[in-house]
Amino acid sequence: MSLRSDWLKEKAQHEKKIPKGFFGTENLGPLLDKVEEAEKKYEKLLAKKGTSQDEMTRAKKELNTAASKAVLAAEVYRKAADQYKNGPDMDPAAKQALSMVGHFLGTQIVKPIKKMQAVPAGQPLG
Repeated sequence: MSLRSDWLKEKAQHEKKIPKGFFGTENLGPLLDKVEEAEKKYEKLLAKKGTSQDEMTRAKKELNTAASKAVLAAEVYRKAADQYKNGPDMDPAAKQALSMVGHFLGTQIVKPIKKMQAVPAGQPLG
């Protein structure tokens, strides 16, 4: 699966329990698409013989830029989930759903993207 499809699946699983409008602030799905597009471009260049270091550096920079935007959006959701779930009038099902969404974003979106960002240009991502 892709990061976006994993995110959409997780989001759909909890959306009915989470306060209306919670997912309206950031548009994480398209940002995840951009990360995956940049990742594919990088991996393709890495596999291609004769790719210059400059090309690899540019591709890695594109990947890191897309990754930074996606991580920022995911972190906005994570922080909002923490604030919402600790609200005084939040029902237990919503609290649990927000907790699960926040955990998913941290472990399944932010962590793997940051791991990609840490790889030096010219090195395999995974």
